Amino acid sequence: MEKVIQFQSLTQARYLLKGDIHKNNRVYILNHGFMSTPQKMMDRFEKRLPEESLILAPCGPFPVPVKEENGWRVGYSWYFYDDVNDEYLINYDICQNYMSHLLKEIGLADHKKTIIGFSQGGYSAVHMVEALEHVTHLIGIGCRFKIDQPQFSDNLLVEALHGEDDNTVGIKGARESFLNIPEKNRGRFQGFEGVTHRPSGLLLDTAILWCKERSQQLGEDFD
Repeated sequence: MEKVIQFQSLTQARYLLKGDIHKNNRVYILNHGFMSTPQKMMDRFEKRLPEESLILAPCGPFPVPVKEENGWRVGYSWYFYDDVNDEYLINYDICQNYMSHLLKEIGLADHKKTIIGFSQGGYSAVHMVEALEHVTHLIGIGCRFKIDQPQFSDNLLVEALHGEDDNTVGIKGARESFLNIPEKNRGRFQGFEGVTHRPSGLLLDTAILWCKERSQQLGEDFD
């Protein structure tokens, strides 16, 4: 019989951070996809967001060694799901706690927050916002929102961008899962013809446009 004993966490939180946390700016949190890295998310968004933006790109809590032709690289995961047996080997609880502690440790717990999550980063983000304070905008890219009876704050807006030709995360299931979001929190779901499971420029530019529009709704500058 399998048994579990809880040790003090050995997890190291790795992240990239751009901007001055002492200015109390809104922080844009960029969640990467499965076996990816925060550098990829930073590369995609840093030049699209305003120059003075505060940007946090965290690693998922679980390193995943990947064998390649010329050696090894390390990607990261937010959780582990067995799609054959339809069960979570490691569920969303750890990434919730991980992000909550990371934000407290680096002094961002009280900042206003936008989370942009690609693929697995979007799957996990919709669970993170239940455990975080001051999150007013979540954009999921190429993901589903697999969450039942979510407990969201009233001022959270959840939106989604998806490729019509995404064969990794089908758009039909993504649209259906979007209805899991309470109506009071549900914003736009937009599909893009000819786009696959890659964060193309069209998806990224639309995400930035939506960030700008949300900031304007809240009476904030986006320069």
